[in-house]
Amino acid sequence: MNHITFKDKEGFEINVLAFDGESNFAVLDRTSTGSPTPYVVVKGLDMESATWSNSEGYFANYEDCVRKYKSSVLEHTQSDIPMKAMFEYLLRRDIEPMLSRTLTDEEVWQAYDSFMQNDDFALLPDRIETEKKYRTILAKEYEYFKDEIEANNLRDTEHFTFYDVKGNEYHDLKEAWNAIEECTKGYKLNDFKENKFVGRFMKANVLIGLGLAGEGIVIKLKTPLRTINVDSVNPVSRVNFNRMYKRINDIRYSLNKTIETIQNYEGNLKTAKEMVNKPFELQDELTSARNRQKEINKILDTSGNENSKVVVEDDLEEERNESCMEL
Repeated sequence: MNHITFKDKEGFEINVLAFDGESNFAVLDRTSTGSPTPYVVVKGLDMESATWSNSEGYFANYEDCVRKYKSSVLEHTQSDIPMKAMFEYLLRRDIEPMLSRTLTDEEVWQAYDSFMQNDDFALLPDRIETEKKYRTILAKEYEYFKDEIEANNLRDTEHFTFYDVKGNEYHDLKEAWNAIEECTKGYKLNDFKENKFVGRFMKANVLIGLGLAGEGIVIKLKTPLRTINVDSVNPVSRVNFNRMYKRINDIRYSLNKTIETIQNYEGNLKTAKEMVNKPFELQDELTSARNRQKEINKILDTSGNENSKVVVEDDLEEERNESCMEL
């Protein structure tokens, strides 16, 4: 990732975390502005004026932003020319002349395989597998919480229920939070190194503990499958329960997004395979260029005349320029 910093018209610093010159998509980091959705994918970034022609989406989560960025770049740069054949064509056109010899097919495909190891397409199968595992977790969690999501309504005390550590039932938000505070009364920061169980809400165990960086006290929800960090503790009881409710309710949204991501990855992988295996439209030109290169190498190998060598190199340079203009 490239970290380029510039200021917008309000004077806030904005970091450019990623930029693709061919498609002109970029990832911006606006955390300095205090935005709740600091990550944004933009199109048409102008580095001098710190402006962009349009925004593709704003994200609170960096990983979601990167997914959108890569999807946008891929959609823009998809081509009918198969990658494998084009890679060979460019390698032989631009690299072989500098080597003064013809690359073997094995060398070409070794270079291609090395290139693909660093390419996003090579990582798609692993990403699909990872997303499917996450989808399985979310699907089980949604099924577990589905009735609670539909039943709970924080604006209606009749449909709000919290159970403290002793099993006492609460329908008032403030009283419920007072019960939680009673569990941690007198606690200091170090006392939260181990998560403290303080009750149950929407079938999840409510925990109070240290944040991921070990700084600050946060609310956590323990489901049958994992522990979810909710947010830092707020002095207002309604805010805390709203955040817990939203975190559980967002499981449905996360599940749908994960299903969509898997479908996109599988579509991209299918496209990549089709591009790699598709016959190359410029095959005749590639064959002609390879034959011409062999002739030139033969002349260079047998000729001891430096003037002849210079003329041949000039002819090769002219031929390469013509080829670039045709492309």
